[in-house]
Amino acid sequence: MFSGCAMLNRVGIEENDSITYIASQAFAYCASLETITLPPNLKELGTEVFQGTGIQSITIPKTVTECSWNGAFHGANSLKKVIFEDGMETIPDWCLYESTVSEVVIPGTVTRIGKCAFADCKNIEEITLPSGITELGVDSFSGCTSLKEITLPSGTTELGAGSFSGCTSLKEIDIPKGVKEIQESMFSGCAMLNRVGIEENDS
Repeated sequence: MFSGCAMLNRVGIEENDSITYIASQAFAYCASLETITLPPNLKELGTEVFQGTGIQSITIPKTVTECSWNGAFHGANSLKKVIFEDGMETIPDWCLYESTVSEVVIPGTVTRIGKCAFADCKNIEEITLPSGITELGVDSFSGCTSLKEITLPSGTTELGAGSFSGCTSLKEIDIPKGVKEIQESMFSGCAMLNRVGIEENDS
């Protein structure tokens, strides 16, 4: 739609409640676009929607449930902060895959982190998961090479395969007692990991 509009610096869609989908590369290489407010009823983001833009911070509406493979923010190299709107329950699969984000705000309403939602986000050093989280999807944080610290909420019951694979800076982690299985490649390649605390589980 606007791909390559290098001088485009404002897009007024924040009050358009008819928009439910933004297609792949819709704003790609709009280098002057530094801020955008997404529409309130948005449900799906395509691939590389904001690639090459100047956007540094963005809020993702609670209505978003799907992001295309390869991530909506892949190639958005100015992006530093992402806020998920209060009321969101699941961080969509592939949402921030390979993004440059370093700060993420997740509301207390979220209970599930989707597949590859934060995979290869190499600038995230720490992240706070809300207490209501019960599930981390497959490869949810894989390849987060700067991730040093993460606390899994006590109510967590499922950790997908490869959840923390390739987190080369992660040094320690505690597995809540509600988790019944350590899936394949869970901590594969975590070269600095020196302690895994597995809470006593009688079942």
